[in-house]
Amino acid sequence: MEELTMGKALEITVVSLVVVFAVLILLMLILESFKYFFKADIAAQEAQEKTKNQKLVDQGRELPVTDHQVDKETEMVAILTALIMASEDEQDKHYQVESVTLIK
Repeated sequence: MEELTMGKALEITVVSLVVVFAVLILLMLILESFKYFFKADIAAQEAQEKTKNQKLVDQGRELPVTDHQVDKETEMVAILTALIMASEDEQDKHYQVESVTLIK
C-alpha cells in the first residue's frame, strides 16, 4: 500500500471540498431556477388569493369592540398566533401587524 504524505492528504482534502461546494452551488442554482420556471403559476395563485381575500373582507361585518385592558403578553400571543395561522399555507410571505383590536 502506498504511503500518504501530508501534501497528498492536503490535495485530497482541497479537491474534496471543491467538489462538495460545486455540487452545493449546482443544487442552489437548480432550486433558484424553479422560481423562474413556475413564476406564472405563482402569479395566478396570488391573484386568486387576492380575490378570495377581497371576497372575505367584503362579506365581513363590523364586530363590537370592548374596553378591556389586555396585558402585553396576551397581546403578543394573539399577534404570534395570528401570524402563524396566516402563514401556514405560504411560508415565503412576510406579514406586518398594523393594529391589535380586542373583539368579543
